[in-house]
Amino acid sequence: MVGDTAEAVRIARVAKWTAIILGGILLLLVAAVFVLTSVVNPNRYRGKVEAIVADLAGRPLVIEGNLKIIWYPSLGIATGSARLDNPPGIAGPPIMEWQSIAVAAQLGPLLHGEIIGDRILLRSPRIHLRRDAQGHGNWEGLFGAPVGTAPSQKAATSTRAVQIGGIELHDGTVDYVDEGSGLQASLSDVQADAILNMRLRNLRKLEEMEIRQEDKALRAERKKLKDLIGSETEQWKRIADEVKEVRAKFGPKTPLGKRRTAFAQAPVHDEAAIEEALVEREPITVVVSEKGWIRTLRGTVSDLSGVAFKTDDGPKFAFPAETTSKCLVFATNGRFYTLDAAKLPGGRGHGEPIRLFVDLEQEADVVAVFRHQGGRKFLVASTEGRGFVVPEDECLANTRKGKQVLNVAMPDEARAIAVAEGELVAAIGDNRKMLVFPLEQVPEMTRGRGVRLQRYKDGGLSDVKAFKVEEGLSWTDTAGRAFSLTLKELADWRGNRADAGRLAPKGFPRSNTFSQVPANGKAREEK
Repeated sequence: MVGDTAEAVRIARVAKWTAIILGGILLLLVAAVFVLTSVVNPNRYRGKVEAIVADLAGRPLVIEGNLKIIWYPSLGIATGSARLDNPPGIAGPPIMEWQSIAVAAQLGPLLHGEIIGDRILLRSPRIHLRRDAQGHGNWEGLFGAPVGTAPSQKAATSTRAVQIGGIELHDGTVDYVDEGSGLQASLSDVQADAILNMRLRNLRKLEEMEIRQEDKALRAERKKLKDLIGSETEQWKRIADEVKEVRAKFGPKTPLGKRRTAFAQAPVHDEAAIEEALVEREPITVVVSEKGWIRTLRGTVSDLSGVAFKTDDGPKFAFPAETTSKCLVFATNGRFYTLDAAKLPGGRGHGEPIRLFVDLEQEADVVAVFRHQGGRKFLVASTEGRGFVVPEDECLANTRKGKQVLNVAMPDEARAIAVAEGELVAAIGDNRKMLVFPLEQVPEMTRGRGVRLQRYKDGGLSDVKAFKVEEGLSWTDTAGRAFSLTLKELADWRGNRADAGRLAPKGFPRSNTFSQVPANGKAREEK
């Protein structure tokens, strides 16, 4: 017990002396501030204050009353009567004059070089705004650089960190005079208060009206909710109304409820066109051997002498194409088959048989392979000497089985195909007899046996060719040499369709064909 009492006495003594020391320090600070405000005469700095304000405002400041320091509630300075004159060249009363002004700053921020001021108190300010006949106002350039003059470095430094809490005016007036239009107006603090109070009363009235309307709406809603809770019939009626509202808003005939999709037959898409669009378009050369093996070479290859074939095989057809092209195969069974160039094997190896890509009968053989161009017409013919003209687009097949165009029956078979361009047709048979007749005598068909092109006593048709009159008839022998006969030179072989013809001219190939695969393997570009 005795120990606890002694400890309490010791703590009380320490607290007592601490309070005495803090009180003494506070009294010293108050005395120092009082002595500072009593000894220091702020009127000694009146000239500097006027110079700084004039530099900032851009016009002279005249302080007529005395300066004094205030230290409560904040450290500051107050002045007596003063005025801010007009800039040079503008007559009339000063732009602003006042009875007194007090400016106070917070001490803490002031020690760190920042000026954070409290509210500026202005008593009896008189503000005179004037605009002369030339349209210049005495407020122009106020607290800014005068025309042609830049603010001094001192002024720029002095305004670096200044914050003002606000301005409080007492018993002030504002008057405005426009010498050009003769307009005069004035406003006192009493008038300003009246206008402000009027506006505030109007705002309070509007707010009261809104509150009353909101209260009325809430009371009505409260009554409806109470009636709804107390009646099951009203509840089901409310549910039915809401269901009708939802149906009217999201029904099948409304913009929000209209079905975005429909049950219908799916549209037909061109799968071939889609696959073609996915294939990169590049130039290639299609090579077909005598035994029916097909492959593609990159780029356009004109010299096939370096292309390897099997021991007992060799080149038969070669033509330029693209990876997006379609190749037409005309077989001895009278059918056309369609191949996608992008799906053909590459140039490595000997390729693959055409029979792997189409359903070609074992006894049938390939008559011709060429690139589909579209828009052309072909003259097709059988060994019996029958034939007709068919559009190229009618030769495209959609299945592996191909498309039957020229109807043949064993032992008859398809023998020749040529581009139907020009005015004349030349046909040559196995008996080496050649006939030249007008192309217009051959009908255009999409399928059938055709009409007789040339009559034979022995053998059958070997080859046909259509040509233009101005270009004449030309052919190539096995050595790659080209021959040509004009229309005048062909007079002995001209006749009508189904004639027998005469023996071929001198120099015509022993193979009885108008075009040959060159012995050097040079690729020919099809027309």
